[in-house]
Amino acid sequence: MAAVPRYPVMLDLSGRRCLVIGGGAVAHRKVRGLVEAGAHVTVVAPALGAALAELLEEQAPEAVGTVTWIERRVDSGDRGQVTDLVDSHDLTGLADLAPARWALVVTATDDAGLNASVATVLGEMGVWVVDASSPTGGAVSTPAVHRAGPVSVAVSTSGVSPGAAGWLRDQLADALDPAVIEALELLEEVMAERRESPAASASAYDHGEPAGRFVRVDWKRVLDSGTLDDIRHGLRARAKERLQACLSSSSD
Repeated sequence: MAAVPRYPVMLDLSGRRCLVIGGGAVAHRKVRGLVEAGAHVTVVAPALGAALAELLEEQAPEAVGTVTWIERRVDSGDRGQVTDLVDSHDLTGLADLAPARWALVVTATDDAGLNASVATVLGEMGVWVVDASSPTGGAVSTPAVHRAGPVSVAVSTSGVSPGAAGWLRDQLADALDPAVIEALELLEEVMAERRESPAASASAYDHGEPAGRFVRVDWKRVLDSGTLDDIRHGLRARAKERLQACLSSSSD
């Protein structure tokens, strides 16, 4: 019987609290990704590896994502301790560790049994948990990701081969046309200007729509407009004019 396919989703973790259990190389990769996504990450581990310690030490005060370390060991098989990890009020530096506090939990110690135990207990409490030592990731899996401007390429093989997922990600990343990335960045700029313009606000009001509404753009019209060729030839101003025309046509 074929496995039930997973539902892919992009999480907005900006300003949300996430918990990572473990302080080694795998935990560092997970923490770094969460911080880049703007999350406030609490790390629980008896010690930190060099990379994670450096990330903690060098985080900028103005950074959107943050890292806090609680020096504590989580013992394998101790269900009560795992429950206390998210249910108690006495952990140093935090006033409230109730389950609802965590948008996401990652178990990333070097003990696969501990990771699975924590994931099971917290999963039963309704917490979304990534088990970093499980091929499938447990209840939540993180794909191989490549980011370029507003584009994110994410690949999963459902745990069959993480190495293959990384290889496929690289193949897709290499196939991305830089002109498309720049066109999307330029389109984002044009749309922001349109949302902020008084004329757009007046037009939206006349049609009974909110001023900050999302305008859907006909991407085929963008491709047919010559925008990409303009970008490839360094004609950014003309490309922007074409995008503005496409946006006006899409919103008529």
